[in-house]
Amino acid sequence: MLSSIELNKELARRYERWLTVQRYSSETRRVYVRTVKDFSQYMNRRAFTSANHFDVREFLVIASQKGHITYTLKHELHALRIFFDFLNMGGLVPWVAPRFVKIRSPRPRMPHVLSEAQVHSLLEAANNPRERALVEVLYGTGARPGEISTMRVEDIDFSAGRIRVTGKGGTRFILFGKPASRAIRQYLSGRGRGFLFAEGRPRQRICVYPAASGGWRCRWKEYDDSGRVKRVRSAFVGYKKHLTKAGALAKFKRIAKTSNLLRPTGRLPLRSDSISRAVRNIAARIGLRVTPYFLRHSYATHMLDHGADIRVIQELLGHGRLSSTEVYTHVSKTALTDTFSRCHPRSRICR
Repeated sequence: MLSSIELNKELARRYERWLTVQRYSSETRRVYVRTVKDFSQYMNRRAFTSANHFDVREFLVIASQKGHITYTLKHELHALRIFFDFLNMGGLVPWVAPRFVKIRSPRPRMPHVLSEAQVHSLLEAANNPRERALVEVLYGTGARPGEISTMRVEDIDFSAGRIRVTGKGGTRFILFGKPASRAIRQYLSGRGRGFLFAEGRPRQRICVYPAASGGWRCRWKEYDDSGRVKRVRSAFVGYKKHLTKAGALAKFKRIAKTSNLLRPTGRLPLRSDSISRAVRNIAARIGLRVTPYFLRHSYATHMLDHGADIRVIQELLGHGRLSSTEVYTHVSKTALTDTFSRCHPRSRICR
C-alpha cells in the first residue's frame, strides 16, 4: 500500500498526463503541476484526498505571506480547482474543496506599452538573425509567447503573409508583414522543417579521459528522433601506451559511427521562459526592461493609434471576448484624443 507521500506523487504524475491528454500547453502544464507540488508540500504527510477548503485557504494565505500577488493566487486557486476536478472525476474525493474558496477579483492592470521609437531601438539591439527574427515576429504578429514557442516552419505561408499557430483558445492564423518575412527568411537560411524557434544547443563535446586501468575511455550522448537524449554511453578505447589522446578520439569515431551524436535542429521548441529570457537580454542592452507581452501590448496599441478597429484587433490578438481587447483603448491616448477631437461637437473649445 502506498504511503500518503507516494500517493500524492503518483496523483500529481497522473494529473500531468491528463493535462497532456486535455491539450493544455506545456507552459500551462508546468505551472499547474508546480502548484500541485507546492500544495503537496503544504499537506506534508497528509494525502490530497484528505484536503478540505480550510487547507486550500491556508495554502493561499501562506503563499500570500510569501509575496504572491493577487493574480498569482487566483491562478494557483484555478490550478487546484482543475486538479481536484480530476480527483473527483476519478472518484477519489466526494467534493471539490477549492471550489468552496473564492478570491476577490484583482484590479485590472494597465498593460505596459513601448513607444514606436523604443521598439525600433529594440530591433536595432538584436545581435544576430535569430534575435532579430524573434523581436520582429513578437511585435509584427502580436502573438503570445506560447504561440511563438509552437510555431512551425511548415505552417508559415510567406506568399499570404500568415502563420497558423496553436495556443490559448486553439488554432488560428496570424498575419505578418515584409520586415518580419525578411527576418524569418534570413534566420532560417533555407531550413524548411521543424519549430521556427528551436532550442539551440551547442554540438556535444566528446569527452576522452584517462581510465583507472591506464587506458582511455570515451563518454557521449545518443539522441532519439525527437531530439531528446536517449542514453549516455561510455566505452573503453585503448591503453595509453598504444594510443595518444588524438588517436583515442579517432578510434572513438569508428566505435560510435552508428550512434546519433547530433541533436536534430528544429525538433524541440524554444520554451516560453527561454523566449522571455532572450527578449530581456536584448532589451537590457539599451537599458529597458521588456517582456514578450510588452511587444504584444505594443502591437495592439500602435494599431489602435493608427486607426485600426477594435474588433479587428480582437480577431488579430485571438481574444475570445471584446472586453479583453478594450483595455487597449485606455492605454492608447492618441486614439482617445483623435476620437474626441473628431467626434465631440465641443472638442475645439480649447483651441
